[in-house]
Amino acid sequence: MPVSTLSGLLLALWVADPFSYSYNSQTDPSGGAEVVLKANEDIGAFEVKIKGGKKVVQKSVPGLKAGQTYKVQWVQGAERVAYDMSIEGAISGSGSFEVMRPSAAKTVGGGKIEALFGINDVRERKVAYRVPFDLESYTFTVFDTDGNVLSKDEGGGGNKAGDRLSLRWDSDAEVFMVKLEVVGTAGQTAEDIKVTWSVDIPHTNIKFDSGKAVIRGDQEKFVEEAAIIAMYELAGLEKTNKAVGANLTAQLYIVGYTDTVGKASDNKRLSEGRAKAIAQYFKKKGVWCEIYYAGMGESGLLVKTDDNVDEERNRRAAYILGPQKPAAGGPIPGKWKKAAEAGARPSGELPPYPEKYREERDRRKYGTKGGGSSSSDSGSGGSGGSGGSGGGSGSAPSDDSDDYSYSAGSDGYDESSSYDGDESPGEVEGKPGATAKGCSVADDYDGTLAIGLLAGLWGFARRRRTRVAQRT
Repeated sequence: MPVSTLSGLLLALWVADPFSYSYNSQTDPSGGAEVVLKANEDIGAFEVKIKGGKKVVQKSVPGLKAGQTYKVQWVQGAERVAYDMSIEGAISGSGSFEVMRPSAAKTVGGGKIEALFGINDVRERKVAYRVPFDLESYTFTVFDTDGNVLSKDEGGGGNKAGDRLSLRWDSDAEVFMVKLEVVGTAGQTAEDIKVTWSVDIPHTNIKFDSGKAVIRGDQEKFVEEAAIIAMYELAGLEKTNKAVGANLTAQLYIVGYTDTVGKASDNKRLSEGRAKAIAQYFKKKGVWCEIYYAGMGESGLLVKTDDNVDEERNRRAAYILGPQKPAAGGPIPGKWKKAAEAGARPSGELPPYPEKYREERDRRKYGTKGGGSSSSDSGSGGSGGSGGSGGGSGSAPSDDSDDYSYSAGSDGYDESSSYDGDESPGEVEGKPGATAKGCSVADDYDGTLAIGLLAGLWGFARRRRTRVAQRT
């Protein structure tokens, strides 16, 4: 799943000085992949090279006028490929991104269901499939994050092989999983199960001493709050697994970022050290899933700045919880280090759910502002309300406040750093009871491309960069 976040990713627009670009975090069903470059000003000729797996794609671009686009296309064979991309000529830069190829849904008796939707469609309470054979009947079921059936739609007849089957539901509640079962006129059967659950843990971005990666005593409470929320999410997943007959596990991914003050190499090491410190603290406080960490340094700026700019909003972290590794690209790294193995859930009740996040939890979980009957905060198994996006955190706190980060933008909240886009949800092969962590599935490739940031931010030759020794 791209979480293409965060699924994929990633899916926020970055405008570098001369151009911006977009890519789809998944191929089309036949393996077609593409990157689209768009000139933001007149630029001269340059060479584009994209290398990944056993494939090298190289194109000569004669130059672009402001507003013009140039498309680079290729066919991807492997299920998941990490690409390195470089540009040399009138502009220059390098970076990396990741693309996944859809996996087949379960089928019996011929044909397969093709999913034509992504995470954004699920948020808008609509999905579409291409059916593999003439249908006798279908059953479409939507489950919430407590394992309850939000919607069940049963229909029959009229859909021919290759037809598009569009389905909707009315509830605003958070969706955990959607399931389509079809029966053909000749007795064929097929099913498709997508797990859409993933969480961007809301949190207060903690402050570190300059050049250090040790969590200060006055900042521990903020990490502890996020750890408690993560534990409620894991408890909720256990409850939902039981309700829907699944056996999904989740992993927590922690990413650290810095501003542009200091050397880029120092900033990357520093951000990784800080992410590791946070990961170890999560484990210490009782988070029982696998925990991974990585540092992006200044390659993942929330706020675009020049070099050596002290920008607090760029000194942040993202806490991503989900059933699979977020797809690399933009502010999400391609490589992770493991901080902790999965362990047993701590005995006894969980600590009380942090009050300042309760309203956001209920808004996400029930589709209301403080509405719904939330699960018990005693830790007996209630879910803290999953975030349907997967990825980057929001605005950083001021020096003397408890401002905190929400995940993907919604009414009234900052969307500037949301882990958002048309990432497809995770797929479970076989019946829901299968042990699975999800896998990538097809987007409707006729839709808008996912907008991506390269994992290594572009450094353009026409811009002079100066550095000082100060650490972020």
